[in-house]
Amino acid sequence: MLELAPSDIDVAGWAHAVASVLAADVEADPVRHVAFVELVLEGTRRPWLREEIERWDRAHLNLAELGLRAAGSPDPAGDAQLVVAAITGLLLGQIASPRPDFEDKVFRPALERLFSSLVAERAPAG
Repeated sequence: MLELAPSDIDVAGWAHAVASVLAADVEADPVRHVAFVELVLEGTRRPWLREEIERWDRAHLNLAELGLRAAGSPDPAGDAQLVVAAITGLLLGQIASPRPDFEDKVFRPALERLFSSLVAERAPAG
């Protein structure tokens, strides 16, 4: 896995980058996100799909862990579950009930609060 040193990214910048890319992607192609959710649900009924679903899940968790490690989380692997779950839930909410101000008023602020709380536990250097 690619490693970044703690504090290589700041929480606000990370939240802004994630929110802008994912919000734009959902706005441009919401059907793709719905299809992914349907695929995950179908994986619960068809065991042969589970391996693919698990690969996607690991990829999402690895990306979250990388960002958390760089931001200075004391438990990046454990916190990755929270980040992936929060992002997934917020995006599903946007797909189900679209808001024109989603990125600026909902998504980015929620990610900033989440990321800040997860890295606030970091032990002081020194």
